[in-house]
Amino acid sequence: CDGTQWLLDGFKGEKGDRGDEGNAGAQGAQGLQGLQGERGTAGSQGLQGIRGLQGVQGVQGIQGIQGAKGDSGSDDILVDAYLTGSNDSTTGIRAAIRAAGDARKCVSFTAAKHYVTSGTIEISREAGIPLCVRGNNAVIEASAAGAVVRLVNPHLFAYSSLFFLENLEIQSKGMADYGLEILGAQRIRVSGVRTSESKIAGFHLIGANGAGIYYNQFSDWYSYRDYQGLRAESLDIKRINANTFVNTNFAFCSDVGVYFDKAESNYFEGGSIEKTGKQAIHLVDSTNMKFNTYVENHAYDNNTRTRNPNYAAFRLDGATNNFSFKGRVTADAALTKGLLEGDARTTCHTIESAQFNGGIPYRTCDGVTYDAQRFGESSFYQQVPDGGRPERRWGVGTLGTDHPHHPDSFYIYQYNPGGQGGYRVLIDDNGNVGIGTTEPKRTAHISGVMRLEPQTQAPAAPANGDIYFHQSGALCVYSNSRWEKLNQSGSCP
Repeated sequence: CDGTQWLLDGFKGEKGDRGDEGNAGAQGAQGLQGLQGERGTAGSQGLQGIRGLQGVQGVQGIQGIQGAKGDSGSDDILVDAYLTGSNDSTTGIRAAIRAAGDARKCVSFTAAKHYVTSGTIEISREAGIPLCVRGNNAVIEASAAGAVVRLVNPHLFAYSSLFFLENLEIQSKGMADYGLEILGAQRIRVSGVRTSESKIAGFHLIGANGAGIYYNQFSDWYSYRDYQGLRAESLDIKRINANTFVNTNFAFCSDVGVYFDKAESNYFEGGSIEKTGKQAIHLVDSTNMKFNTYVENHAYDNNTRTRNPNYAAFRLDGATNNFSFKGRVTADAALTKGLLEGDARTTCHTIESAQFNGGIPYRTCDGVTYDAQRFGESSFYQQVPDGGRPERRWGVGTLGTDHPHHPDSFYIYQYNPGGQGGYRVLIDDNGNVGIGTTEPKRTAHISGVMRLEPQTQAPAAPANGDIYFHQSGALCVYSNSRWEKLNQSGSCP
């Protein structure tokens, strides 16, 4: 007791010594897993283990697509192997052709090489027919008359179903008559041949008895400054039939571009006939000839660079029938004889989707020209001689939707070398008629003086708006059920 209160406990004594450790109690329940610590540094790589046993081979996969065939070595007979060193290659080329025919191989010229010949290189039964002739863009230059290269019935003697000649340039140099001449051929192919400066024709096709020219493929021909581009003629009946000409081009010919005599059902697709001295196409006794090509500046003098008014674009003679042209004819019709000439121009022919002095849809049969609307919208210019004055010519036709000034119009045109020609009548797509003007603003629009022939009496069954000139001098108009005088003279009965 400290004098204020009683203490329940006594003063705390000093800490005693630690007693002996008791027995371990039973293990308590496992606590929750703690958070994962950071990953330690990777140890060094251990030694490689021993290689295991090889597994069983798997099933073979599907065969892949076959790759493109690699280039094969040439097995052709080479022309240069038969040359003797002379500047004249004629003998060597002939020998190479014979060797290729005997060996049933092709004959090949050295690429882009220039060969000079003094005679015709003939590929015929006598010379041996190779499987083909690869020109490889080589040049054969002529130094003599005749044909530079001649094919004679190669289909009969070649050891393949389709003989071909390709990629060869033939220069006649104004000495040879023909560049390439073909006498008889069936189902052969001639492509990539170029001719120039032949005295008669760059390409010459001859159809004869036992040597007709049928079902051939002629493509990528080019004739430059030959007298005629292509001359094809049958010696008796029609023996040049059913051939296809693709992308054939004839330019700067002194005479016509394409000439056929007694041929049937030949077809031209693409290509062009440009700057020919006379007609672009001349057909004699030929039937069903179809051209889908481009004609530019026919009747063109390449020396003076002027147009010749004496030639039309196409000349059709003899029993020519069913000539068909679908393409473009670019030329000024007023400077030439027009589209068609020749004694067969009035038989059945079709000119479609062409452009000639503005364009031309045209069909004529037995002298009758049918409505151009049946053959599309473009324009036709067919010239008609003006009586005994052939220098003055008339044209009638329609202008197509693509005409820059007068689309969908009908016109009557006169060409006069004296400079007084022009459009005489034009009817536009609104039905306005222009006389002396190409820009009619009313249903009837006259540029110039109009004359009304004086009448002795009023017209019968008049209607409002009728107008006439009475012989008394009165200009009369019918209005409100009576005739009214518009001037001071005369009277209107």
